[in-house]
Amino acid sequence: MEPLVIIYAISSALFWIGCGFDAVSSVGQLEKTPWYQNSQKRFSMGKYVIIHVIAYAVVTVVVKLFDFDEVTTVSACISLVGMAVWSYLQSRKNNALKKAQAR
Repeated sequence: MEPLVIIYAISSALFWIGCGFDAVSSVGQLEKTPWYQNSQKRFSMGKYVIIHVIAYAVVTVVVKLFDFDEVTTVSACISLVGMAVWSYLQSRKNNALKKAQAR
C-alpha cells in the first residue's frame, strides 16, 4: 500500500471517530444547525449521518479522481482531520451542556 493511501485511511478513521463522538453527544439535545434539526428542533441522527456520508463521499471521489495525487490527498487528509477535531470539540461542548442541564 502506498503511504498516502495509509495516511488517507487513518484520516478517514479519525473523521468517523470524531463524527461518532459528536453524534452520540448530540442525541436528545436542541440543535442550532437547521440541517441537523428534526421537526421538534432537536438533533436528527439520520440527517447528521446522511450529510456526513455525502461529505465524505465527495472528498473520497475527488481524491480518487486525482489518483491519490500528493496535493489532493494531503488537502483531503487535512480537511478530514480538521473536521474530526471540530467534531470532537463539539462533543465536549455538548457533554458540558448536558452536565450543566443536569444540575
